[in-house]
Amino acid sequence: MNISAGRINFLAKRYGLARYLEIGVAKGETFLEVAMPHKTAVDPVFAFNVAPHRGPTTQFFPQPSDDFFAALPRLISRPPYAAPSGERFCFDLVFIDGLHTFAQAYRDFLHSLPYSHAKTIWIFDDTVPCDPWSAIPDQETSRQYRKMAGLDGEPWHGDVYKAIFALHDFHPEFSYATQVTYGNPQTIVWRTEQPAERQRVFGDLARIAGLSYFDMLDCHRLLLPLDHVAALDRIGTVCDPLRHEGVLPRQRLVKPLCPGQGEGQGDGRPPCGAAR
Repeated sequence: MNISAGRINFLAKRYGLARYLEIGVAKGETFLEVAMPHKTAVDPVFAFNVAPHRGPTTQFFPQPSDDFFAALPRLISRPPYAAPSGERFCFDLVFIDGLHTFAQAYRDFLHSLPYSHAKTIWIFDDTVPCDPWSAIPDQETSRQYRKMAGLDGEPWHGDVYKAIFALHDFHPEFSYATQVTYGNPQTIVWRTEQPAERQRVFGDLARIAGLSYFDMLDCHRLLLPLDHVAALDRIGTVCDPLRHEGVLPRQRLVKPLCPGQGEGQGDGRPPCGAAR
């Protein structure tokens, strides 16, 4: 099974989650293996035939996520999104894997908040770039510079990690942990009853937007990188990455570069964590 789908299914079973939103579906490798009763897929261009998979509680929206969220207030007034009388429609788990940029990932998170509840879980994919080329926000530029460096493969994670830094500084009502040892690095986010008493590190979004891959490594503790089991076990607790014990060292976030050797990407790539 796809690693991301396995992780999502584990969380759905553990917490009784039913309503799933996936932003950025591509070939459907994760979405189609998610076993939740109500599923919504959003992608400007689906890279597979969605018709056989469409159903009363499995919906596909071929549009940018910004357009989807703009239309969602109208959608939730009719099936399958209409909630029982008096209840507000909410997603139980939101998987953010769309355009791999800080601005879009952060905006997708903010747009999803009105359709979440106290126990909603978010998963940000691609929150630890595997190297400086992977961290370039523009995908085509990332590919060009990787080719110039003599490296095979096309892994691209962009600067999604900056969205996690924004959560750290400006959203103390949310806690999170980043798993970096099993499959693609992903950050799991949840609400807590009491806000975390975290000290702001950057102070404003413009400063976060200007960070580089190497700044990310210098500030790696802010991602709260953990073993994948430890990350899942933190859900529901209040976390302060700067005070948390057991944070993995930055070496676990760095993948050695071997010119001429193919790079993995997405959920199929080897786990980050090999020594330099």
